[in-house]
Amino acid sequence: MQGGAQASRRPARARGVKHDAGRRDDISWMSLIRTARVPFAFQALVAAGLLLPPQMRDMLAALAETHAWRQWAAFPASMAVFGFLSWYWARATLSARFDLPDTRHAWDEAVALGRQGERPFVREAPLHIVPQAPIPLAGMTGLLLALQSGALGLGVATLISLLALWFLVDRRRRIRDWARGRFMPGRIFVDVKLPHEMVRLRSTYSLRIWLRRAPFRFYKVLQRAPGGVWPASLLLGLSVAVFSVTAAASCFPAARLDDPRNLIWTIWRGPTPVLLGCALMLGPLSAASFVLDGWRMAVWIRGAPVGARRPPVIFTLLAASVLIPGFIDLHAMRTVPGTPPVRPTLAQHWQAWQAACGAHTRPVVVAVSGGAARAALWGAAVLAEIDRQAEGQDAAIFAVSTVSGGSLGAAAYLSVRAAVPPRPAGSAAACQLPPALQAPFKIYAEELGAADAIGPLLAGFVLSDVPRSLIGWAPSLLGAPMRGGDRAAALERAFEANAERAARHAGLLPMPLDAPYLSLAGPAMPLWIGLATERDTGGRVLVIPVRGGDHDWPFEGAADLLAQLGADIPISTAVNATGRFPFLEPSGVTPPMPTMKAGLVLIDGGYYDQSGMETALELAEWLRRQGAAPILVAATGSGYGNGLGVHGIHSPSDDIVRCGAEQFRPEQPPTTETAADVLAPLVGLDHARAGHVDAVLRRARATWCGGPAPAFFHFYLGAFGEEPVPLNWVLSRPMADHVWLSAGHGDAGDESEDVFVRTNRREAALLRAAMEEGKARGSAPGPRWGRRPQTHISLTP
Repeated sequence: MQGGAQASRRPARARGVKHDAGRRDDISWMSLIRTARVPFAFQALVAAGLLLPPQMRDMLAALAETHAWRQWAAFPASMAVFGFLSWYWARATLSARFDLPDTRHAWDEAVALGRQGERPFVREAPLHIVPQAPIPLAGMTGLLLALQSGALGLGVATLISLLALWFLVDRRRRIRDWARGRFMPGRIFVDVKLPHEMVRLRSTYSLRIWLRRAPFRFYKVLQRAPGGVWPASLLLGLSVAVFSVTAAASCFPAARLDDPRNLIWTIWRGPTPVLLGCALMLGPLSAASFVLDGWRMAVWIRGAPVGARRPPVIFTLLAASVLIPGFIDLHAMRTVPGTPPVRPTLAQHWQAWQAACGAHTRPVVVAVSGGAARAALWGAAVLAEIDRQAEGQDAAIFAVSTVSGGSLGAAAYLSVRAAVPPRPAGSAAACQLPPALQAPFKIYAEELGAADAIGPLLAGFVLSDVPRSLIGWAPSLLGAPMRGGDRAAALERAFEANAERAARHAGLLPMPLDAPYLSLAGPAMPLWIGLATERDTGGRVLVIPVRGGDHDWPFEGAADLLAQLGADIPISTAVNATGRFPFLEPSGVTPPMPTMKAGLVLIDGGYYDQSGMETALELAEWLRRQGAAPILVAATGSGYGNGLGVHGIHSPSDDIVRCGAEQFRPEQPPTTETAADVLAPLVGLDHARAGHVDAVLRRARATWCGGPAPAFFHFYLGAFGEEPVPLNWVLSRPMADHVWLSAGHGDAGDESEDVFVRTNRREAALLRAAMEEGKARGSAPGPRWGRRPQTHISLTP
């Protein structure tokens, strides 16, 4: 026996098996995990994606609040499906590696023969623990996420579903024997015996030999999977069918929101679609990795192999999905078919607005910052608050400059305004949100701003962009434009579907978000100017309903997106054009104009100006040159700063740039946090955006806080106590209520002592006072719109 064991440990070449790799006789834990590396890699990715980002906590909290039991139950069910398929394919690949039938006797015999040296020696503990581990790992991931989110009910449901699954998996042979005795009592079943070790399952350095063995290795994965060939084939076929359908829907996207192809993204909420998508990817990738493991990608140099031990399947797919879009345009922006209407110049729109809203109506220019759902809800709340303060006054919103998430809030506001029946022209009331719509608009904006859009976005990445990046080159080479159908379109469709549900809940009939962007334009409508950043030049790109003309384009160096496209775009696309944050979304691509070599490539507008104030300042300066006395309002949806904390002489509200706030002291700059020097370029580049915003806000204060009355007002969203408002495309109900309350709507209640809530309400009162003074003066500017000494606003109640 000793001689036989020694002979079995000799290299394959010494035993005369040419090109075969040597057999390892003592199999380690890591060797087993490498064989089942696809399920374990996905377990690690899912755990990191669910537990590390703070946004996921509020996502699950929002999911726990839903009254739709299907959406609630979908999370534990999807975790159970992910855990089951992780176990299934881990078990299948490990069983195929050692050619083990799915019987207890065969596994015990394999361990015993390993001890005798007749088969590779696998200890009993790792052989049974490694394939079972994915189920408890999935359960712990779901439970930890639920506990972090405070969604105890979801956590308990997830744990119970995974424990029940673990019990059924562990007792599957007994359940199978009971079912056979109960339903097929007369049939005799014989356990499959452990076969002899087969050379064809060993890895080889020869590509020719591997090609002959590959079908056999693939068959072994199916044969040794739990249940045998047919269940494994059905699961594998289901995965291939689903990804074929989603790839086809991605390459040939739907034109309408109610098209069933959009259900791929909008039917589920939260992490459910990502979990299901990852679960379906496990089968094809596990089978492919096991088949390819049979080939050692190495060359022999002086009798020793040099190269990879196994082909990098997952790395190759990731690299292809990242590199292919760099050579082929896969993310063209969606457009509205047909010829777009002719847009007026800025001067023409100003004349039409004065005729509709009154010649003495004071224009209000609003800048809404970026920040995903929190900025969307904050922008809608501030716009509604401005109209509430302007009731009975000669003032109305003339323009809204938005960035990223703030664009969704502006779209919500304008979509409701566009559906209001026309009112008598010539008064400010014709250009304000009617008071009767304030309450339903709050419901609509809260539902739309807080609804889950990150789940459909992630589903678009897993179910659309991954297969599209691998096969999208084919229709692209045939000349078919890859417009829509990617994860950016998934997010836009989520906006449209969320708006439709929110409108039904609020009892409103607003303009749908799949309508053309220019349908929101009109004499009595505010200009909605969205800001994007051009990736290759760093310049501004504006989504704007007016065209450039002589002396009518005050936006220095800014490109016109609609002129570049030569077409109109859906409202949801206009929202997303300003918020394409890299990695989370692909860059938006426009076709080149005849005089240009390449089109524009759009990324998040926050790279250029996170506040939207620069565009608003330029427009306000233009209005002043026309003889108007505009009011400038900044809505910063930061979501940071504990307004309920204990403050000394200095309050966090003192750092907010407002008329009457503390002046900047050059000898006392803001404090900084220490960061590793190796990260200095990235940290500095990121913080430079905040420095630019601070400079623009201070320029606005220096210019617009003088004169007979201040004309600059700043609404700032602080944290919910100690908890920052998450940067996410979904918000829980308490967070949404906090955002709306911070703008001045309703009774402050428990947040009445929050310094940000109090100062925002004081800012609203000062805004109304400025409107009243403007009405008394007939909105006519004085001979000199200059400066006046700053006064400090007391923070004491």
